[in-house]
Amino acid sequence: MVKFPKRNASGCPDPTAHDALLPIAQADAALEARTTRLIRALKSMIDLAGYDLVARIEIRDRESGKVFR
Repeated sequence: MVKFPKRNASGCPDPTAHDALLPIAQADAALEARTTRLIRALKSMIDLAGYDLVARIEIRDRESGKVFR
């Protein structure tokens, strides 16, 4: 679960902004978690095959276009 503050910078409650931004933050966290699992799996496969990773893995999500390095 993504924690997103329910109060704005001045300390006043701001439930509208919280409710609007929470799904975006959750989707971003899910994408990060999925990417982390993929990179771990790739590194494990490289190691099991007897190879060393020489450079960074760079991938792009087709749906969002976000590049992970």
